[in-house]
Amino acid sequence: MLIATAIVFVYFVYPYFLPDRVLMWETTSINSGRASTGRATKAAKRFFDRTDLRGKTREEIVSLTGDPRKSSDSIYKHPFHPIERGVMVYRFDTGFYGWQFNIYFGDDNRATHIEHKWIH
Repeated sequence: MLIATAIVFVYFVYPYFLPDRVLMWETTSINSGRASTGRATKAAKRFFDRTDLRGKTREEIVSLTGDPRKSSDSIYKHPFHPIERGVMVYRFDTGFYGWQFNIYFGDDNRATHIEHKWIH
């Protein structure tokens, strides 16, 4: 129930929450498999700019955002930029450019901050 309440609250603050949540996982065929579309990378940036994930657990983040390993059929599921151990990574990459969102957690296993890194 808490997640449903959070989604309703986020939707009123950010009306494109649900459309962007779907669009950010969109992929297209490339020579070596599938990758995020340009529209998907823009939607992901809007989503992570406007959705406050701080204070949430990994499970709550996956419920709101989608599983970074299972929600996309993109070949780019590994981090582009180096990360520390325990960081949760969402990567949206066209093969030429995109975004990597690194979610850091505190000792209480709740998100403390989200780092946005441009892929070029």
